[in-house]
Amino acid sequence: MKNLLITFVILLVNSLNICAQKTVTIGILVDQYSENTEPLDAIVSACLQRFRPIILATLTTVLGLIPLYIGGGAMWEPMAITIMIGLLFGTIVTLLFVPSIYSVLYKVDYKNYKFNNKFLK
Repeated sequence: MKNLLITFVILLVNSLNICAQKTVTIGILVDQYSENTEPLDAIVSACLQRFRPIILATLTTVLGLIPLYIGGGAMWEPMAITIMIGLLFGTIVTLLFVPSIYSVLYKVDYKNYKFNNKFLK
């Protein structure tokens, strides 16, 4: 569980860094950002791009643990519940607090920010 959450955070922060850089050299985000990418747009875009993979990985793991919860007996049921709740909590922390902390550390100001619809494509 810990490794999966750490992977989520690393992927999100890596996407934030790639989006924030003016020149993209590695990663899946090549060719998607131009030279005039604003830090605000980079954070929003990275969060939108990583949202679906993080949610899908979490849901598949949680759904995969349901049989262990149902038929696991006295020893495996608490473990399955603990992993499911921990993974759900860690996913929420990853998706909400990591971009917020990134914004605070890099002093990104959201005043007068207008969402760019090109990120929904």
